Amino acid sequence: MNDHLTIQEAVAFMPGSDNTEHTVSHAMRCGVMTPIGRVKLRRIKHGNRNYTTRAWIKQFERDLEAAFNQESGGSDQPQQSVPTPAINTERRRTLAPRRSPGPGHDDAKKYLALQGLA
Repeated sequence: MNDHLTIQEAVAFMPGSDNTEHTVSHAMRCGVMTPIGRVKLRRIKHGNRNYTTRAWIKQFERDLEAAFNQESGGSDQPQQSVPTPAINTERRRTLAPRRSPGPGHDDAKKYLALQGLA
């Protein structure tokens, strides 16, 4: 794994100036949202650690650039983009019908009225 970089080492090679280990990890796991979908940083997992390479970071940078250029009229296709899932607009949450108050409701109202609280 000589050419593989840990997340801590990859921070220095990521595009942009304000990168942290969290941003690198997020780019690997979740990707970066672009106008045409998510672009993820390629990784391999060895045990409990994630690794990437300088070449994969360069490819990630090219894919991000291509994704943003495509939205603005460019013709480059990102190679690592993952499409976002389609949203089903026909599926709506149905609300449960309102229930009538239970049998003890009237008793509680009477008790509160007797106590001068209702």
